[in-house]
Amino acid sequence: MYDQNPNYTILVNWGVGKQNPRGFGCPKTCDYCNWRRWGGLPYQAQSSQQVAAFIASCRKSTVSISGGAEPLYRLNENLPNLLAMVGVIRDHRLRTRVVTREVQHVAKLSGIVDRFSISLDADVLAELPRYQHEWTGMDVEYSLVLPPLPTEQLHALMPQYTALHRRLGRRLVLRENLNSLYSADFSRLSA
Repeated sequence: MYDQNPNYTILVNWGVGKQNPRGFGCPKTCDYCNWRRWGGLPYQAQSSQQVAAFIASCRKSTVSISGGAEPLYRLNENLPNLLAMVGVIRDHRLRTRVVTREVQHVAKLSGIVDRFSISLDADVLAELPRYQHEWTGMDVEYSLVLPPLPTEQLHALMPQYTALHRRLGRRLVLRENLNSLYSADFSRLSA
């Protein structure tokens, strides 16, 4: 059954500093990214109180940590902040999902984070064979971020999507920018 409650995502911004005064903690410069220059991003990492206030308003069973920055960027440096955020989420009896492209860190958080969504691009696809074997028994899905496309162009991509899904052998979802400019006819996109 479709859940009528909206998705909730916590924006994380670990990379505050002289080189990154906006606090955008992602090392990538993807042309489809709609976060990098968005004025609504916080200018520093969120406090436990801010996270708790946000989580208290959630009506979902899972809170995603993503967007605005790469949650696992410079993990060794930022692990205490990430663990604190996960702890606050768990204190509210909710599950955690981390959306990441830092595949080398996923297994390190086994048993701490409930689910991972691996954002795919050419770099990540090349790295997957080195790390996938570490994820046995973990809840890992793959996500593909597309630029805004009309339904006809999305439909034309179905054979590639199907081939990629078979290659990965796990759940593959489309996310984020899929429907930001064009309405999508999902009945034409189901297999």
